[in-house]
Amino acid sequence: TYTIIERASAHGSEAVERLPHSQLAVQVLSFAHVHAAQFGGAIFAESSIVHLSHVTIADANVTASLLSAGGGLALNSSEATLVNTQLEHCRAETRGGGLFATRTLFHISQGAFTSNSAPDGAALLYESIRSVNDPASTISDARFEANLASSSEGSIIGFIQARIEWSCQPGQYMPTTDLIRHGDFYGAQGDVPLAR
Repeated sequence: TYTIIERASAHGSEAVERLPHSQLAVQVLSFAHVHAAQFGGAIFAESSIVHLSHVTIADANVTASLLSAGGGLALNSSEATLVNTQLEHCRAETRGGGLFATRTLFHISQGAFTSNSAPDGAALLYESIRSVNDPASTISDARFEANLASSSEGSIIGFIQARIEWSCQPGQYMPTTDLIRHGDFYGAQGDVPLAR
């Protein structure tokens, strides 16, 4: 069974949810100005099944200087579905400003990663899959805008021993490189640049 949180908000607290070995379903929720010391400013899920729908995580951060990851959301050895989830103005000191995932399978659709920052993986850093037999994680109909990799070698989206399958609309494309170093895009990197 899922722990279900509906139509709630959290403001100005430490990590709102640390989820070891659990199942969580969140609908219509807003996290703002939340923080954690090391993983997942708003949510840290470990060995969990997570479903987020119509969730906004804004101004979340992780503050540990050496190993912090997942300013908004951190997933470890988990499976996650994010539908219409917004990660905005989230920050990590090292990796995954918006989202950090390791040994995880995720599916993201109709979401946005906006103005997140980290030295590497400003919007998203996907470190590894659970096993070689896992299907690829997926991203479709997602917007990536104004994310900032604060290191010259950093990326907006980084993949390390992981696969992401992108669903692109007609006229879009996604290069087969292992990271995306710059740019705003919707759905896939090859779309027409966003109007400013």
